[in-house]
Amino acid sequence: MPPARAAFFFCPGVATTARPRGSGVARKSSRRSGNVVTIHDVARHAGVSPMTVSRVVNGEPNVREVTRALVAAAIKALR
Repeated sequence: MPPARAAFFFCPGVATTARPRGSGVARKSSRRSGNVVTIHDVARHAGVSPMTVSRVVNGEPNVREVTRALVAAAIKALR
């Protein structure tokens, strides 16, 4: 059996001795500007999944009319 190793977990806001403060992994820059509404924003606003929003936007027939109306209202509200 191999010897046990100490595990280090990075917790934001908690100073550790493993690495200097502020040397965390850099965040990826977003390709979108700040005012673009995403499929996830619409889904959160409508209370449905992003896949449902995709189905509505692409005109797939297997979405209820009530849900279709919720998504349409969310898109209109977020524009």
